[in-house]
Amino acid sequence: FTFGTVDILETYTLHSIDNIVYEDLSLRDIFESGNLVVNNDFSDGTIGWTTSSNSFTVTNGIANVIETTGDRGTLQSILSSSIENNNIYYCYRLKINSLSGGTIDFRLIDNSYNVRLYVTNNTIGDWVNVSNIFNVTSTVERILFIDSASGLTWNIELDYIYLLNLSNLFTTAPTQTQ
Repeated sequence: FTFGTVDILETYTLHSIDNIVYEDLSLRDIFESGNLVVNNDFSDGTIGWTTSSNSFTVTNGIANVIETTGDRGTLQSILSSSIENNNIYYCYRLKINSLSGGTIDFRLIDNSYNVRLYVTNNTIGDWVNVSNIFNVTSTVERILFIDSASGLTWNIELDYIYLLNLSNLFTTAPTQTQ
């Protein structure tokens, strides 16, 4: 099984199904070192994130965004470095507390258009874990959660998000987080 240009089975030592170690680094260490989203777990509150919605708070590392005006509500973050013509892996944990129709989309944004990567299944009140690999064919500079149409009201919670450039993941050595 190949991850980018690295053969996982030759490089990693599998201790258990949940514990992959590379030169004494956990998979979590590798994710933290390669993540392009600033403050991806909201441990620093709202730093690195902006919103056009009328309420954005962080409590216990969970972002809560409320849109009640009916405008196109957004939650977005500029990436720590842009991605251009590479495969990316993304994963996040999202809960929709309320939604008056439409969907909440996850998008990659470049200078000329945005790429709609995932449309929520609109399950109200359940945490949803989303992950995928996507080939970026332009230069992406930020990520965005947005409602699918104007006139919607909604409330979402976001626990974390990781966005990894698979092409660059192992070009610099990951560092261990404690």
